[in-house]
Amino acid sequence: MKLLIDFQACQAETRTRGIGRYTFGLLKALAKLGNLTKATLHMNTTLTGINDPMLKEILAISPQTHRL
Repeated sequence: MKLLIDFQACQAETRTRGIGRYTFGLLKALAKLGNLTKATLHMNTTLTGINDPMLKEILAISPQTHRL
């Protein structure tokens, strides 16, 4: 199954609370299960860019995940 996931909730100022924390936890769980191999993360590069620590953590677990 191909997935397109909006990563912007993990990039906003509220990333450690509410929907940002939930989204990040869900992504980590999917990555550990190996279910992000056909996933693409939709990012807003004006917020954090490709050096985002949460993005790096997801890609370390699942390097096959694409960024858009």
